Amino acid sequence: MGYVLGFSSGAFGVAGPEERPNLAGLSQKAESSITKGVNFVQLDLESLSEFEEPDLERKMKEDIMEKLNVKFGIHSETRAFGVEAAELDSAIKMEYERSHERIVRILEN
Repeated sequence: MGYVLGFSSGAFGVAGPEERPNLAGLSQKAESSITKGVNFVQLDLESLSEFEEPDLERKMKEDIMEKLNVKFGIHSETRAFGVEAAELDSAIKMEYERSHERIVRILEN
């Protein structure tokens, strides 16, 4: 079995000003990352709103996966990006339930 060479897209929230235009939205992150010569891209999710990008499914499926033969995975939100994140380790019932709902929405998208 061979190796899969992958690359992380990086995160808009921690990128320098020169990198930020390439990291605004999931499809833009994927397009920018494939120039690194890889066949797998980890897209760092910064907000659930990234799933609302116009024509996202077509861009990801046709423009990236089919034409360029690149696969991708999504790294879920983390507090490192400065946003509310789905953390399932809270012992507080209300926090756990909110996080659980959020992770379900992420996985559905």
